[in-house]
Amino acid sequence: MAILNKIDLLYSDRCFLEFITTIKNRLKSWEYIQDIQMVVLKHKTENVNHNLDFSNYYSLNIRNGLEKKYISSFQQFIGAFIESIIYQVKIRGDFVRISKLDVLKKALAFNGKTKKDVSLILKDRSFYIPSNVKK
Repeated sequence: MAILNKIDLLYSDRCFLEFITTIKNRLKSWEYIQDIQMVVLKHKTENVNHNLDFSNYYSLNIRNGLEKKYISSFQQFIGAFIESIIYQVKIRGDFVRISKLDVLKKALAFNGKTKKDVSLILKDRSFYIPSNVKK
């Protein structure tokens, strides 16, 4: 058990497995790999609820990215990812029109990777897995 902002947080295997099942049902080609993963989605803007769009996503295997030195640390990568989003919003004018892939490319560039490096990294399906890749 952990406490965050005076709220008890409990871990439950059952809740975790339900969460994985729910996500797997929404992300048709995604598979839980029992490792550190990051799934990047966009939000739908055509309705007032601003739901997430599960039809076009990518996932990243963070441990592979660390082992292969694509990213230097998870904390630095998340910081670079957020900075990349801010940069994309500035150049495109709003949050709706940003490209998830451009955000990732810029975040990798913030981590010291060249365009050639990024191009090779995006071909590595053990790290970068787009939604259109079949299992």
